[in-house]
Amino acid sequence: MQNLGRLRHNLGTFYLSIRPCSTKNITAVSEDDYIGEDVRAIKTDLNYYHRIIAEGGIPPITYETEKNKWAMQERFGRYGLKSEVDVRKLWPTIEEIEELNALRLYRKATDAIEIAAKAQKMEKEKKLKKLAEVEKNFANYPAKLQAYEESSKKVDEQAVSKEKKNESRVLEVQAYFGYWIDPKDPRFETMMKQKEAEEKKKTKLVKRQEVTAKKKLSAEQSLTEKPKES
Repeated sequence: MQNLGRLRHNLGTFYLSIRPCSTKNITAVSEDDYIGEDVRAIKTDLNYYHRIIAEGGIPPITYETEKNKWAMQERFGRYGLKSEVDVRKLWPTIEEIEELNALRLYRKATDAIEIAAKAQKMEKEKKLKKLAEVEKNFANYPAKLQAYEESSKKVDEQAVSKEKKNESRVLEVQAYFGYWIDPKDPRFETMMKQKEAEEKKKTKLVKRQEVTAKKKLSAEQSLTEKPKES
């Protein structure tokens, strides 16, 4: 309930602090509009309390809710010693400390300092580790760049070689069948396989003919050599 009341109070303060930004209810400013030498106020629909807040001053304790402990703590946190708040009344009571301990929301000053020191140490180690990684990557950058350029060059060479091979295959199919066909056409691979199969048959036939011719020539030579021996 205290947190809800505090939220409502803060929202109300925020609303009232930005309300003077509108010029709807502000009349022309003259010397008579200023009230006193120390208060730089102009005529608005705001009451005295909220007008002081809007002008950046420290309002007096007016409402009952402002006398609550949480409100006094908030007032001291916002305005400091000028808030005229008795700091001795802001310390938690023994019961409140026991409740915080039960909820594990309270730490001793020494524990808080130790936790903060550990957090700072971890953050420093994290930064040093990151810097070491950056320095390592920076030192390895030339080698990495060279490896990337070589790899990229190799990929480009392979792409060029593949492109030339595809062009050669297209020309072979065109020369064999007598017309050009797109290599992306599904029939292209079928025609290429047909061409290769027929060329293999021709190659086998030529080899067979060569073997037959050699055998025939060898037989003829053997027949011509026999009468000479007799």
